This record gives sequence, structure tokens and C-alpha cells, in this order.
Amino acid sequence: DGVRLWLSEKDQNSIEPGTSPLIDEWHWITVPGVDYTGKKKLEAGRRHFIQMEQFEMRGYARARLSWSSAHQQKEIVPQSQLYSAPEPVGPPPGNGTGLRGRYYRGGNTAYDHALPYPAVERIDPAIDFAWSYGIPYYSVPADGFSVRWEGYVQPQYDGDYTFSLRADDSARLWVEESQIYDDMPTLIDKGNDVFAEHSGTKTLRRGQLYHIRVDYSELTGDARVRLSWSHAKLLKQVIPQSQFYPPGTPVLSPN
Repeated sequence: DGVRLWLSEKDQNSIEPGTSPLIDEWHWITVPGVDYTGKKKLEAGRRHFIQMEQFEMRGYARARLSWSSAHQQKEIVPQSQLYSAPEPVGPPPGNGTGLRGRYYRGGNTAYDHALPYPAVERIDPAIDFAWSYGIPYYSVPADGFSVRWEGYVQPQYDGDYTFSLRADDSARLWVEESQIYDDMPTLIDKGNDVFAEHSGTKTLRRGQLYHIRVDYSELTGDARVRLSWSHAKLLKQVIPQSQFYPPGTPVLSPN
């Protein structure tokens, strides 16, 4: 349903963070049979780093990358012209296992202080769910449920991180050095505005564990939630399992 394509300048081994995509068509509804195009001047014989991302919401999934020029008819980019990317160089990832997720029948974690007893508690590797009109767990209804994810997040770089939260219906995000309480200011407070993205920036220190909490509430209809981050040295991505730790993890000072 959605696609992004980046193409670097010659002799680069990666896409620089902040680079605009050559094609940026990220749709949350099905757009069947549409070709998206972008133009870039290339030099024969020189390699350019390429990165493509696809998002599939529901239904039929397909992706095709083609090219053409004044001297070449349109064709799928052949295997002979594609090369494996070098391994990225950077700090090693963490060894996290995920965040604790408590799922509630009813309640509204995003705005209620008093919650019912959780229907299920589990460790979720990431916050990237598209339940659509289905159920998140066999004992939790498709409508009228809420989730609270808690634990720690560990950055790989020093500096400003931009956290991005998408949710349908509502959600809130806290990232703090100390224990998180209900009356603390949120980093992101996303109301019930379908799947719009909301962002907030926080300065973090490499290797340190920060308390993180996400409160999510689904009222009716489509149910989705996604938590991403980006940094000057890191392209935007869903926060991976390796950087999430459940409550009770010993908090040590970074090296």
C-alpha cells in the first residue's frame, strides 16, 4: 500500500539521515495498480546506494522496481545491476527483549488513572501493531480495549532523538530518566485523530536506560499503533526489540 525509495549520490555507502526520498508514497489505504515515479541523473558505471521500503496494510501485496532512460525502455531493474549493501558501521545494538504490555478490556490507559485488572500481560518485542478490526489477544475484544507498555529504552547514540507515534485511536508517550507517574508531562499526547503521526524530541545519552511508557486506547473501528525514532545518525525506524527492556532490568551507567 505504501512505498518509499531513496537513491544516494555516487560513491556513497549509505543514505544520509534526513535525505528526502526520491519516491515518497506512504499510504494507509489501498491504491491498486498505481506506478509512482521519480527522476535522478545517474552516471554510467558508477554505483549508487539504493534503499526501498514497502508497507502492506491488507489485501493483495506486491512491489516492483523498474527503470527507464532516453536510451532504454522501461524494464524491471535486473539482478546484474543490483549489489548487496555493505554492513552498516555503528555502535552495536543492545540485547533487549521488549516491553511489558498489559492489555485491558475496557479502560482507557491514555486518560484514566484507575484501570481494571489486565486481561493479559506479555512481553512485546516492539510497538508496531495493525490489528485492524481484529482482536489483539483471544481474551481481549476488538473494540473497547487499552494497552500500557512499560520498561526501558536504550539509545545507541548521544544527542537528540525524535520519537514518532501513530495510533488509532489515542495514545501518549513518556520517556524519562526517573520513574514515570501519571501526572508527569508527556513527550507526545496524541488524541483521537485517526492514524496521524505525532512527534517529540528528547536529548538522550548513548547506552543509558531510560524509563519509557506508552498508553494506548482503542474505542471502535480500526486499531493500529506504531512507535518509531530517528537521530542525526539513524534513519527513522520502528524502535527495535534490541533497544527495549522490560521493567525490573538493572539500570547501569553507560561505559
